[in-house]
Amino acid sequence: MMARALRATGHQVVEAANGGEALRLDLATFDAVLTDVQMPAVGGRELLVAVRRVSRAIPVVVFTNFATPEGAIDLIAEGAYDYLPQPVDFGRLRLVVRRALDWRSLTLENDSLRTARLDPPTPDALVGTSSAMLEVYRAIAQV
Repeated sequence: MMARALRATGHQVVEAANGGEALRLDLATFDAVLTDVQMPAVGGRELLVAVRRVSRAIPVVVFTNFATPEGAIDLIAEGAYDYLPQPVDFGRLRLVVRRALDWRSLTLENDSLRTARLDPPTPDALVGTSSAMLEVYRAIAQV
């Protein structure tokens, strides 16, 4: 039902029957992961840890029938983007997924800008023909 609700709003959805099946997928190709805490073999916490190993920029939304404030706090501390109690309210689910995808986009942009800031500028990146800029080019050439 959740997959259908997300597809209805234009999202591409890949379903896994359990955590073990999810771990066999190439997690790095996903923009977000939604998982239940209680699953056979490999649970949602283990999947959360696996996703975190792949990328900190993939939001993981966790849901469960056993929602408690303490459980939510623990999962968020372990790296979950958000925590939803079941039965899932589909309006809330769509909102959380939209926000999670926005968060991912901003995180990736921030990482890119941080990397660009750390890379030294190349002479090709400089623009200008004024006498002051010509002096800058000469100084760079001497280094």
